[in-house]
Amino acid sequence: MATPGDFEALLRKAEAIDLTAKGVDEALGQLMPLAAEHFGAEFASLLVVDGERQELRFRFAMGEELEQLYRLRLRVGEGIAGAVALGRRSSRIGDVAPVPQHHKAADEITGHVTRSLLAVPVIWSGEVLGVVEVVNRIDGRGGFDDQDAAEARALASLVAGWLAWERETTRASGARPSPTRHPAVPEGPVLVGAHPSITRILDRVIKVAPTDTPVLVFGESGTGKELIAQRLHLSSGRIERGIVTVDCGTLDDQKMQSALFGHVVGAFTGAVTERRGAFREADGGTLFLDEIGNLSPECQGQLLRAIQFGEITPLGADKGVKVDARLVCATDRDLQAEVEAGRFSEPLYHRINVVTMRLPPLRERREDIPVLAEFFLHRANERLGRELQGFSPDVLALFEQAPWRGNVRELENTVMSMAVEAEGDTLELGDIPPERREALRQSADPGSPGNIPGSEAEEAERRAILDALQRSRFRSSGRWNVQRAAKALGLPRKTLEYKIKVVYGLQQPESEIRQDPQ
Repeated sequence: MATPGDFEALLRKAEAIDLTAKGVDEALGQLMPLAAEHFGAEFASLLVVDGERQELRFRFAMGEELEQLYRLRLRVGEGIAGAVALGRRSSRIGDVAPVPQHHKAADEITGHVTRSLLAVPVIWSGEVLGVVEVVNRIDGRGGFDDQDAAEARALASLVAGWLAWERETTRASGARPSPTRHPAVPEGPVLVGAHPSITRILDRVIKVAPTDTPVLVFGESGTGKELIAQRLHLSSGRIERGIVTVDCGTLDDQKMQSALFGHVVGAFTGAVTERRGAFREADGGTLFLDEIGNLSPECQGQLLRAIQFGEITPLGADKGVKVDARLVCATDRDLQAEVEAGRFSEPLYHRINVVTMRLPPLRERREDIPVLAEFFLHRANERLGRELQGFSPDVLALFEQAPWRGNVRELENTVMSMAVEAEGDTLELGDIPPERREALRQSADPGSPGNIPGSEAEEAERRAILDALQRSRFRSSGRWNVQRAAKALGLPRKTLEYKIKVVYGLQQPESEIRQDPQ
């Protein structure tokens, strides 16, 4: 077997391969067995990213049952390889068995058992093209070490150049390019993890996406409802057209009607230009209506007609306009209860509730919290230009105990704020802003360290909110900047407003500057 000192010899052999004559597949067929031998491993393989389908598939694998293995698809973020592709960070695991992210499908197909694993991302010009895996150390040295990881990353850089060369060559010839484009990582909540509830939802997305069936996504704020809409769109036949998002909870009735259906010049005071509206902008694509439970009765009636007849009438117009938009709606409300209370149209409810998907809150899938935290740390490193290495055990313990009322968005905001404050390479408890750390500790699950039961926990949260509001005050008026306070607390603004007004009855201070009468 090769020794670590043979790595330069391996690279020379790889660089000597004539891609023009052999092509990437044959080149991989020569390189991967050499790599497995060098690392003292049973297998080496390459998975490539299909950005349009948000999937990983095997491009090269060693061993038997290869035809079945090549048909295997992993979602980006699923399994160890999927997490490496999404997080852009290598993973070195000495014992795979207890790792919850390990996806056993490949083992079941091949009949082999994955014991140890080294997985590194294949990156070219900032774009993740795939993942190189080295599986099962067999030379008596246990798991893979730091030197193995460094050499595997160098090997992955070589493979990245091959894939980039192939893609450019294919484009130049006018043929269809290989689907290795890295998916854009959204700037909001992300569905990363291997919890069964997430796996089931993503399976349903794949099944439902090719149809034009309306989908209703239910989940608390910050769980990733918009991401489901994006994935439905990207996996549908409407991908060449855009996805248009409308937040139904932000506008008054007339502005909401205009936002959805458009208006003509002169439709109302101030309508000096025509507006196409979201339905026409999404024609041929997907229309995502967030917080649909906030629509007024009149808007609900117009939306029902648009769904029934495929036609909308802009405000002030005499004639209708035909539209064809796939509808995805989202809410954090119990719409069935809203129907029974007379606040939501029953016919509209049945029209949009053809397929329902419930996104679990983060507290129901705690196993995914460490994976999500690592992903957000990588994102923070990219934005801030830092090289933070990870979290202390105390931080991860607190994260896994906290209730995360703001869900994935709150976790992301917490990690980002820690990355900004951190002085060392590892994020510690002291890097969490005090008001946020107190809220996480004192509202953790019953029985967890630092938990304060009942009314004491509520009082602690009230104090943390009030402190954040006081810190956010505008210098000019002394009034609270709720948006800034919500960001500091890691909560959605609407959630904080609800807590201020309904839960704790806090009163906005009067302006300290006298206003002239209007």
